[in-house]
Amino acid sequence: MPLLDRLRVRLPVVLLAVGLAVLPAAGCASANQQNPASGPAQSLSLADALDKLEAISQDECDTQPPATVYSGCTRFLTELANTLNSVRSEAAGLPQSAAVTAAANTITSAINDFNQRGCAPPPGLPPSAGAATQAPCVTDFARIQAGLRQLIAVLSPVVSRSATPS
Repeated sequence: MPLLDRLRVRLPVVLLAVGLAVLPAAGCASANQQNPASGPAQSLSLADALDKLEAISQDECDTQPPATVYSGCTRFLTELANTLNSVRSEAAGLPQSAAVTAAANTITSAINDFNQRGCAPPPGLPPSAGAATQAPCVTDFARIQAGLRQLIAVLSPVVSRSATPS
């Protein structure tokens, strides 16, 4: 078979293989450009933040006794802390912003105390809190749980009033 005939047969196959290899990479590039997780955190609307807080409150880290869950709730605390930032920024300027900010700050203070005590290990590591720190960790986590309920209670009427058309 002459060389030219062999190229005619193989060239489309080679081009197809190269095209198929490039398509997934092109798809990943465009997905990364549109993925909000790959860039800076985006602020949620106050209604979205309340929805997220209500969803977070359904997590076992909020529904179970603090003593049984506190050491395994690192992701819960991260999600909660990130949502608190959105709540503060979105509530700024509202007549009730002081109450919303105070409730968010109460949770942040408890999270900071909890983290400074080393109550929750980094993901994949066992808890390091001994008997000396267990009681303060449980207390801090109970403050976080109570603060989340309080923030939802304070935020719910704010979102309802701000969503009502004038």
